[in-house]
Amino acid sequence: NRKKFESVVSNLNDEIRAIIYEAITSFYQQNVVPTLRPIFDRFVGYIQRDNVTVKKGNISKPFTCGFHTFRKMLRLEDYKFGRINQRDAVLLNPDKVAWRGRYLRRIRQNDQDQKFNVIYLDETWADTHAVIEKSWVRSCYASLQERRDFALKNYKPGKGRRLIFVAAGNEDGFIEESIFVKTIGKGASEAQDYHDNINAESFRKWFFDLLDTLDRKIPNCDG
Repeated sequence: NRKKFESVVSNLNDEIRAIIYEAITSFYQQNVVPTLRPIFDRFVGYIQRDNVTVKKGNISKPFTCGFHTFRKMLRLEDYKFGRINQRDAVLLNPDKVAWRGRYLRRIRQNDQDQKFNVIYLDETWADTHAVIEKSWVRSCYASLQERRDFALKNYKPGKGRRLIFVAAGNEDGFIEESIFVKTIGKGASEAQDYHDNINAESFRKWFFDLLDTLDRKIPNCDG
């Protein structure tokens, strides 16, 4: 009831907040998608492990919290059932941020000098795999480490038939000779991640073929 919820919330402190955080992120560290009941059970276990107590008047009593109150408490503490964001944990890595900065400076300088015809490379896929994308996460992350804590370890998408596309192009569109398509079947032996199928050897061959095409068809690409 509301009175019980208000009583529990009034006893929230940094120790209990840290245990909530630990209970949720421990699942991600184990590469397990956390759902509410297991999170609650682990939270209760950690509360008991640490012998967490709260003051009631002049008396210290063990902290207790029911399942429904815990769910309300998660939302109050800015947790939500939402999409697991794998990409931000990688993209906000300081090394990646620095590389993007260098790239943007080079592009800006090239735009000013009008020196080279810029060719962009990209790869993508289309498939039928199904992946659990939502769980309990923070509504707002305070740091890169928090983003990592709420991302699954060794994350791999599910199996399914897949088309992998690699291509190059410029402001005029795709370079037709560069478009490479590979079909990945279903089957247990098929790699789930498209990077496992476009390996260094196959990419190197594709890239050198692209360089030959650029020499023949696209002016001012040297550099």
